[in-house]
Amino acid sequence: MTVLPPSLSAGDVIGVAAPAGHLAEYDRYLEGCGVIKEMGFEVFEPEKRWPGYGYLADTDKARVEELHALWTNPEVKAVFALRGGFGCLRLLSHLDLDLVRKQPKLLVGFSDITVLHNHIVDTTGTVWPERQRFLNKQEIAVEPSDLDSPKKFGMNWKMTAKTTLIQLHHEVETFESINKHLVLVLQDHLLAYMRREFQFDHVKEARLGDPMHIHAYKFTQGAKVGAFRLTLNARYSTDSDGIATSL
Repeated sequence: MTVLPPSLSAGDVIGVAAPAGHLAEYDRYLEGCGVIKEMGFEVFEPEKRWPGYGYLADTDKARVEELHALWTNPEVKAVFALRGGFGCLRLLSHLDLDLVRKQPKLLVGFSDITVLHNHIVDTTGTVWPERQRFLNKQEIAVEPSDLDSPKKFGMNWKMTAKTTLIQLHHEVETFESINKHLVLVLQDHLLAYMRREFQFDHVKEARLGDPMHIHAYKFTQGAKVGAFRLTLNARYSTDSDGIATSL
């Protein structure tokens, strides 16, 4: 079923969290808080306003605890992200999704905050094709095949592909430095999507000297009912500069 958080009303409290980057522009932050107040809401923020931890607002532990505290605070009706950033990815395995599911709240942000959006949505029950059925009820055109699907959940292809490429970009330089291969194994459909939506013209057939290798497998029905098989369909390779170009 589709789970929607309650709508906001005038006078509601909005909590500000920093799931990734630190507070870089103090004046703009105060300006943003002022806009929220002008809209009729109250702003709840931490006393220390994020001490900083390298390029992050705080440690991974502190940032996820901040999110959990805002989620369990009954006075806070929505959570606004201070900013996006790679740090969001570091929180995914630490989020208490049962807590989020039991107390749905608006999480507002963009850029890498989308990673949190999709992780929460995909694991708490509010995604495709339920989204398509909802749009159809609002008389917004959707693909008929989406409405007929028995599935409750789906995969956000773009964020999956982008997140994968970001992770590879962070890791492949290490493999280059120790003269080893990093191998990404995926299904041919996802690779086809990545080649179509990202810059992949420079990624050619596998070369032994490249540190980044991509193996795409084809998933097919076997001869017997209920039997399936994976077959290596294509092999490509590149390096850290190639992954950066794809992004």
